[in-house]
Amino acid sequence: MTPDQQKFQRDLARKHIARARESAKSHPMSDQRIAAAIAPMIGAEVGQVLKWMREMPNG
Repeated sequence: MTPDQQKFQRDLARKHIARARESAKSHPMSDQRIAAAIAPMIGAEVGQVLKWMREMPNG
């Protein structure tokens, strides 16, 4: 995967993560569960999504 593709995938994941965390305020979800739900949508590993979640400012 090219660096541009990886950046796009990470940015897409961050948008999904932010949306999931916002909806988790009314229905709590663990980071693991959020990552497991997002990973197949963007074609990434759950571990990679968790890494990106930890890199986010509110992560």
